[in-house]
Amino acid sequence: MIIAMMITLNIQLDRNSDVTLDRQLYNHIRAAILSGEMKPGMRVLSTRELSETLKISRSTVVDAYKQLIAEGYLDAKAKSNTFVCLELPASQSGPVPARVTNKLTELGKRLSKTEVIESPVGEDLEIPFYFWRNALEELPLEQWTKNLWKRSRVAQSSLLDWGPRAGSMRLRQAIADLVRQTRGIDCSPAQVITTLGYQQAMDMISRLFIARGDLVAMENPCFMDTRAAIEAYGAELVPIDVDESGLIVEQLAARTRNDIKLLCLTPSHQFPTGTILSMSRRMELLDWSRKANTVILEDDYDSEFRYEGQPIPALAGLDRNSLVVYVGSFSKILYTSFGIGYMVVPENLVELFENMRRLAADPLPAQMQEALADFIEEGHLKRHIKHMKPIYEERRSALIHSLKQHLGHRVTIFGDNAGLHVMARIKSLVPDQILIARCARVGVGLVSTTNCYLENPRRGEFVFGYGNLSPEEIREGIRRLSAIVTHSD
Repeated sequence: MIIAMMITLNIQLDRNSDVTLDRQLYNHIRAAILSGEMKPGMRVLSTRELSETLKISRSTVVDAYKQLIAEGYLDAKAKSNTFVCLELPASQSGPVPARVTNKLTELGKRLSKTEVIESPVGEDLEIPFYFWRNALEELPLEQWTKNLWKRSRVAQSSLLDWGPRAGSMRLRQAIADLVRQTRGIDCSPAQVITTLGYQQAMDMISRLFIARGDLVAMENPCFMDTRAAIEAYGAELVPIDVDESGLIVEQLAARTRNDIKLLCLTPSHQFPTGTILSMSRRMELLDWSRKANTVILEDDYDSEFRYEGQPIPALAGLDRNSLVVYVGSFSKILYTSFGIGYMVVPENLVELFENMRRLAADPLPAQMQEALADFIEEGHLKRHIKHMKPIYEERRSALIHSLKQHLGHRVTIFGDNAGLHVMARIKSLVPDQILIARCARVGVGLVSTTNCYLENPRRGEFVFGYGNLSPEEIREGIRRLSAIVTHSD
C-alpha cells in the first residue's frame, strides 16, 4: 500500500558552492532515498511546495525532480503528485557487495592480488634523481607546437575520421626510416605498429604470446613494469643473470628443455644496471632463439644517447629468423608522457599485430600522428637528439665525478656510457629504505633497485637518473647523500 504523506528533509543548500542548487537538491534527495530515510511509495512535496520551503526558484526543483525521475528514484503518478519509486534502480536498491572477486576473470583475480609498485612521481623534492625524467627545459616546444598547430588547423576529413589502427602509413614510413638509419633495422612501414606507449606494446605482446603457466625469461634485475605486465598474465618468470657484458646467454643455453615462450630484455642499455649486451652475446642469443624457437621482446628505451664508441645494431637489425619484436618510444627523447610509441614486428607477424592493435584501442589522434611525421621528416627530432647529447653528457660526467669525489671507495658505478641513468652500489650500514627516507628529508629523491630483482636483490643499489637535473643540482644532491652516508657509518 502506498503511503500518502508529505515529507520535508533537513536540506541545507549552499548558494556559494560551485555545485549548482539543482544538483545539491538532487544529491540530498537521492541520499535520503538510498539511506532509507525516504521509503518506497512515500509522497514527496510538490515542486511549488518545496521551492517555497527552501526559498529557491521552482525551476531549480523541477530540474532536480526531472533527473531523479529519469534515473528511477521518483515516479510522477499524476500531475501534482510525485512518489519515491516502489522499485528502485537495481544497482542501488540494496547494499553493494564489499568484494566481487568471485566475478573476476583469472587475469582480474591476479591483478586484485598484485601489489602495485608506483614510482614516487608525486613527491615534490628539490633534487629528484628519477630515471624516468628528462630535460624538459630543453624540449623544442615551439617547433613541436608549430607542427601540431599546422596539422590541427586543417579540417581535412582524413585527419578527423578514423585512421588505420596501426598508425598512419606516413608516420610508419617516417619511423621505419628512422630505425633504419639509427638502429640498423631494415623494415617496411607495414612492419611498424604504433602504440599508446610501452605499456600498450607490452600488453599486446603478452596477450599474443603468453598463457597462464608459460615460462618467460627475464633479465635479473629487470624493468619492474615489464615484470608486472608479464606476471599479470600468469606467466612463470625465469630469471637470467646479468654481468658486465649483459644477459648471460649461457644460462639460457644450459636449459635442457626448449620451454621458454618469450624472452624480455633491454640489450642496448640494460635496466637498471646500464650494461650493453656485447655483439658476441647478441649473436649467441639470436642463435639460441632460433634453436629454441623463442620470441624475443627487445625494449630499446633510450639507445639514442650513447657517449662512448658507436652504437651496436639493435637485435632486430641482426635477426634473420623473424623472432625479434622491437619496442621503441619517444618518451626519453621528448617527454615522459608523450603518448606515441611503436613496435617493429617480423614481416610474417604483421597481420597478427595489426589485428591485435584493432582490438587493443582506438587509433592515435590523426593530427598528432601527422605532426610527429612532420617533426621526424623535417629533421627536428635528429637535431634535438644532437642538441641533447652534449647536455646529457655534461650531466652524466657531473654525476660520475661527484659520486667518486664524495663517496670514494664506498661506491661502484655501473652502466655509465649510455642512456639517462647510471646504477650505483653504495656501501653503507643504513638499510636502503631508511637511506631513501633520510635523503627525502633533505630534498633528495632516490630509487632502489630492490623491486627490479626477480630473486636475490642486492643491498645498497640505486638508480640515479640525471636527465632532469643541472650539473649544479647533481653535485649538491650527491653532497647531501654523501653527508648522510658518512654520518651514519
